[in-house]
This record gives sequence, C-alpha cells and structure tokens, in this order.
Amino acid sequence: MVALIVVAKQSFLITTDTLMALFLVAAAFVALQSTIQWLRSGQYQHGPTTANHELTYSAKQVWTGSIFTNLVQWGSLVIAGFFISTSELGLLAAAQRTSLLIGFVLVTINFVVAPMFASLYKEGKMDRLRNLSRLACRANIGAAIVPVIICVLFPEFVMQLFGKEFVAAAPLLIALSLGQLVNVATGSVGFLLLMSGHEKTMKYITIVSGIISIALLLSLSQSYGVLGAAWAIAIGLAIQNLAALYFVKRYLGFFPVG
Repeated sequence: MVALIVVAKQSFLITTDTLMALFLVAAAFVALQSTIQWLRSGQYQHGPTTANHELTYSAKQVWTGSIFTNLVQWGSLVIAGFFISTSELGLLAAAQRTSLLIGFVLVTINFVVAPMFASLYKEGKMDRLRNLSRLACRANIGAAIVPVIICVLFPEFVMQLFGKEFVAAAPLLIALSLGQLVNVATGSVGFLLLMSGHEKTMKYITIVSGIISIALLLSLSQSYGVLGAAWAIAIGLAIQNLAALYFVKRYLGFFPVG
C-alpha cells in the first residue's frame, strides 16, 4: 500500500479517488495471497467431516459475532449521518478513529495471549489462566493509560493535529476515549470467552450490546446531535465489555481485573 502511494505521488496522481483505489487494490492483493497460502497449507478440506464439526460450529459463532461487531462499529457513522450534518459527521469519524488507537494495544496483546488462554483452559490450569489474564489486563492498562489521559485532558491538542477545524471534535474524543478506557480496563474478556468454549455467549453479548448501541444512537443523535452519537457509541462499547466481564466471572470464576 505504501509503495503504491509513493509511486502515485511521484506521478502526481494523488487524489481521494486514487487513494481509495489503491486501498482496494492492496486489500484485494492481501486477500488473494492469504487465500492461496491457506489452500496450500493443507488445512482446507472439501465438505464437512466429523473431525472438524466442533471447529466449524465454533467458527460460525465467532463469524456471526465479528460481522455484527463490524456492522455496529462502522455502521454507526452511517446511522448518525441521518441526524447530523456532514461536517459534524466528519468530526465524529475523526474522533472515533483517534480513540480506536487507544484500544489498539488491547488488540496486540490479545493476539499474543489468546492461544495461551485456550491452552491453559484445555489443560484445566485455571489458576494460571487467571494470573495470565490479570497480567494481560495490567499490561493493557499500563500501555493505554497515557493515551487516555492525553485524549481526555488535552483533547483539543490531539484533534488539532488533524487541522484547526477538528478542534471542535474535542468533546467527542473525550466521550469515545472513556468508552475505550472501559474496553481496556476490563481486559481480554472477549477472548477469554472465545478461547474457553463460550463463543455462543460472546455472540449474543455482541448482538444484544449492538442493538442497544444502535437504539441509543437513534435516540441520542436526535436529541443531542453529534455529541449524543459519540456517547451512544461509547456506552455501547462499555456495555459489551462489562457484560463479557460478568460472564467471565460466571463461567470461569474470576475477574481479569485485579
């Protein structure tokens, strides 16, 4: 993607349409390469088998939840667009993407600890699973606390990096950053449920919290405009993680926060 942009820049072809086209080409290339590697790996099989029935069932639950998560995350801007102006929608989009950087550390740590969660749960080592989840939670908070403080206490400074016209998005960044704070502070609760055989529970948590988020978005956007939309997104994210935290305690017997 970077190489394509450099070539286009040297050819004086950089426009919004060009950037979108380059992104599409890069995404298609990655998808094609990934598919080829998967088919060559020997993990792909034609038709259902008894051996992979459990894995297929689990994958369907995760797939459904992931689809709904992405639908809510990116569809929120579309829904909000019906109630706020184009300029306000641009501010909301900028603030949302900035706040997502706070949760990026959680994604990174999850990819490291998720396989370990699955292994420890399968071996029945619940004490080690609890300790690892709490260690991951502390790492998440430690890595995210500085960005959260900066975004909450100095939102104007952060948003002006995109241009002076984005300073108006400072209150939106505060709301969305607080939502991300809950996301980080609750730890890897989603992956704990997924890696311990509770994919179906996580799927329903995602669906229910997504519906609540959309309902709040419709209500608050009409009543409070773009700030209401930001709070709706933040509250929906917080509800999802707090619900997952509850079910981790219920099924696994401990809180990752500690």
